[in-house]
Amino acid sequence: MKEQRLDFSDYSAEQQEADVRRNKLKEDNRLPFEVYVMRVNGEWSGVMPRAKHNIIFSPDNGVELKEFVEDVQKDLAELGIKPRFRCVNNFGIAKQVLKAKLIEKMKSR
Repeated sequence: MKEQRLDFSDYSAEQQEADVRRNKLKEDNRLPFEVYVMRVNGEWSGVMPRAKHNIIFSPDNGVELKEFVEDVQKDLAELGIKPRFRCVNNFGIAKQVLKAKLIEKMKSR
């Protein structure tokens, strides 16, 4: 169903439609929100890759996969993000998670 647009003296219906198409393309080309979940040293962790940085999720000790995924989903939903979860075994991502956990441990000392 096509939207109805009103012509304004400084913003025609055609310009409005072009802006909508351009913004839709920008939305479609942005990075998807995918969280790669894996077990690192016996604990579940997740990484959400972004263009300039990665977001790492590290739950408390003893959290099971189902609870971890549900908690991350709930937290991201509050930010308007609906991620896709993928379980992986990737040594590069695991290395990044370990580095983040070591930094967190060093900060807490």
